[in-house]
Amino acid sequence: MYPRVDTHAMQDVHELALQVARRLGRVDGIVAVALGGSWARGDAGLDDDIDLVIYYHDDARPSVQDLREVAAELNPNHAVHLVEDYWEQGPLVNGQAWLWVEGRRIDWRYRDLERVGRALSQGRSGSIGCHYQPGYPHGFFSYAFMGEVHYARPLFDPSGVLASLKLRTDPYPEALKLAIIRHFTDEADQVLFGAQRAATNNDILYVAGCLFRCAVCLMHVILAVHEVYFQSERQAQQCLPHLEQTPAGFLETVTDVLAAPGHTPEALQDSIARMRVYVSEVQVAHRKPLTRP
Repeated sequence: MYPRVDTHAMQDVHELALQVARRLGRVDGIVAVALGGSWARGDAGLDDDIDLVIYYHDDARPSVQDLREVAAELNPNHAVHLVEDYWEQGPLVNGQAWLWVEGRRIDWRYRDLERVGRALSQGRSGSIGCHYQPGYPHGFFSYAFMGEVHYARPLFDPSGVLASLKLRTDPYPEALKLAIIRHFTDEADQVLFGAQRAATNNDILYVAGCLFRCAVCLMHVILAVHEVYFQSERQAQQCLPHLEQTPAGFLETVTDVLAAPGHTPEALQDSIARMRVYVSEVQVAHRKPLTRP
């Protein structure tokens, strides 16, 4: 599914992540720590950040001061303000920290176990939630938590809470699969319909935004068809070439139209038409197209 990661690099990353996780495990309130992101999934580049996911209960959350003290131990030159307080980034991303340890960037992500548990229940029932979030151009989707848990590699989990959560992500929920296909095939169709009207006025900004949303909508659908959890646009792009039902030429076309959507109404309409080919292909394969008045 993903390109293979260099074995020696993976071993080095795992050893460093385990070292940091064990230190975090001594902080009161931390229930579990897992390796997340690209290194957990196996699609990491050699210079990718190391993502560590810190799980806690909201009624006994770790002290931010304690987290900052650990950060200072690991990286004495680290500025404490880069260890965030809780909920500084909105209602879905609990908080983060950014460190440099032994020449590698390590990101911490805070995760409230009760919220994660609710997100897993919602995903299993086919519920899709989304929140505007910097760093997530198409939005942060609630079922990203399912992927994070599914791909996570536990490093510190004395009570087995992560092992229990992971059982709730396998197999991929059929209700979520059907909801994603229905929701995002419809959205891909709708945004192109709006883009066509904007293109007649040479509204490049609007059309470019619609083309991006259309492309990512189709990525959500293709991953869901293959029962692969969507976590980010980058992860999807890395995964798509290895999935059997990715339409031929899809990623190349997305690159072309987003790099140069056009400077005239005619050129914009051409970019829209190129993406419409893939919307139609995905609709025919996985969902009936919408009927326009």
